[in-house]
Amino acid sequence: MRRRLRNGLSFQSTWTWARDIEEGQGEDPHEPLGQRGPRQFIPTHRWVNFVLYELPFGRGQRWLASAPGVVDALAGGWMVSLIGILQTGQHLTPTVNMPDPAGIAFTQSNNRPLVTIRPDVLQDPETVAFHVYRQDIYGATEYERLTSNPVTESTTYVDDSARNGKSYRYRVQSIVDANEVPDRETAYVTSTDWHKPYVSIALDGDYTARAVGIGDLDGDRILDFVIKQPDFNTDPYYRQRYWKRSAEPYKLEAYNGANGRLIWRYDMGWAIETGTWYSPFVVYDIDQDGFAEVYTKAGEGDPREIDGRVLTGPEYLVKLDGRTGQVTARTEWLSRGGWNHYNRSQRHMLAVAYLDGKTPALIMQRGTYDLMKTTTLDKDFNQIWNREAKNPHDLPGPGTHGLISADVDDDGRDELILGATALDHDGRVLWETGLGHPDVCHLADIDPNRPGLELFVGIEPRRSSQGLALISARDGRILWSYDGPTQHIHSKGMIGDIDPAHPGMELYGGEQNGSQYWLYAADGTRLSDPSFGILGPLAVWWDDDAQKEIVVDGRLFTYPDETIMNIEGGVLAIADVLGDWREEIITSLPGELRIYSSTRPSRWRRPWLMDDRQYRLGVVTGSMGYYREPQLRTSLTPPRDNTRLGRAREQ
Repeated sequence: MRRRLRNGLSFQSTWTWARDIEEGQGEDPHEPLGQRGPRQFIPTHRWVNFVLYELPFGRGQRWLASAPGVVDALAGGWMVSLIGILQTGQHLTPTVNMPDPAGIAFTQSNNRPLVTIRPDVLQDPETVAFHVYRQDIYGATEYERLTSNPVTESTTYVDDSARNGKSYRYRVQSIVDANEVPDRETAYVTSTDWHKPYVSIALDGDYTARAVGIGDLDGDRILDFVIKQPDFNTDPYYRQRYWKRSAEPYKLEAYNGANGRLIWRYDMGWAIETGTWYSPFVVYDIDQDGFAEVYTKAGEGDPREIDGRVLTGPEYLVKLDGRTGQVTARTEWLSRGGWNHYNRSQRHMLAVAYLDGKTPALIMQRGTYDLMKTTTLDKDFNQIWNREAKNPHDLPGPGTHGLISADVDDDGRDELILGATALDHDGRVLWETGLGHPDVCHLADIDPNRPGLELFVGIEPRRSSQGLALISARDGRILWSYDGPTQHIHSKGMIGDIDPAHPGMELYGGEQNGSQYWLYAADGTRLSDPSFGILGPLAVWWDDDAQKEIVVDGRLFTYPDETIMNIEGGVLAIADVLGDWREEIITSLPGELRIYSSTRPSRWRRPWLMDDRQYRLGVVTGSMGYYREPQLRTSLTPPRDNTRLGRAREQ
């Protein structure tokens, strides 16, 4: 409707009724971090009023009607307009603060939101109770309390009263001394009739990540993600054509865990070839300022040979500010000297350890199979100790394809498991196995019936016996082993409590050519010979019991073969990111990082797994070397009274 009045005044008014009935593109309440493009909010009712007033100055107007040309040009022809819009609803896009320290909501398979909490931030994680509040976002209602009694037995709450299509904001408030603490962070979710057990971070291009580091870069107590891309890997084993010329340099990219936005990008440059062993990086707050840093190997310029290999040029360890990606410190990397060929000299690793039991130190290593150089540094890159092998006899055993730091002798200080050798916190040799290079190498509380930690190894070189063995991590003694011949135990194998019929963890490994596989109980009992389809399956705490589930080629299943669900993308990491003690599965697809999380309510109240130092340091090394799932210092056991914890939600 439009009307022109006298004296230059006119107005126009429109009213629109609309419904968004097509599939939206861009921001999705179930994929809040995957902001691929804006999605327009379409209100049901929209009333637009437009007013135009032509000012009465200049020729033909009330004032200055006979003004000369110059005055008319300056003063005449001016108009004033005003627009007013009234509409229903709120121009808001529901998002999820992920991982939210107060609560996180996903849509469960029974079409109801599941709210979980990270108990480490709610006062005492063992005793704290909490209430759950909900607000209808578009209804603009006040928060209503959903729990008639505080939730005390678990870390989850299922909202049975949520309606499909409704968007809600949830708030969790803990109870301390019978009083609720002030309002905490909020989480958002829309209840739908379809199941999507993950959140998604949109990458800054249509590439796939090769690795991911996890840490709190900005100090908000929400974990952020640092990826290495693209998903290309070359191996320095040059003679068998494992090596390939790098197509483009690696980039490290940091993404905010609360909103999924790209924080910064760091170009590793042509001095770093695009392969796992050339480009280690770790994420950890070593300087203890509340902000995690990123540490990685670096070089200068473009020192490539004609064939593409990097044989010369300076090599550095650099420290990147986790908030900006800027290099804030650097020191010399371990030298190339001592090796007589390219393959052996181009294997680099990083780790973090608490060598004094109190402060984190950075571990830098070069070499795996024969010579190994290991240096430990404090937060200012001052050397703590250095162990540089001048020949293969300086260390009694070769390494593995990663570094493991843990307190294996119960003195409160971390030791280093290099492979067939363990170094004490001061750099002295603690023990050696004499078995040779282990491709499979996992440290955990494997056997709960004996004190201390155990190391499960699978040996790559051919052996007449003991190709698979369980070792006492305290003194290196072989507890039991396979007494038959092995040709080449390959890849990373697997450990995890997957079978409740046997105490402790089950242990898995296989021959490179697929001719034989082994599955053992913790006490050395051989259970069966399943292949699981691959040599390196992954184990994850997913549902609500002490047993882990298994991930193989995009399928999540319970041992021996009960499928739970399928996941998409290559698995980059498994860790308790959200914090209710179950683990998330982090995968990458082209242009996307996904964080899969269990939507099954938990009956157990457990601290955040990241509070276990050995587990947290295992997460740190997951961004370099062979990927191995992080392991707790002590085995995960069921609660004493399962019936008391049997309620998945407050009734």
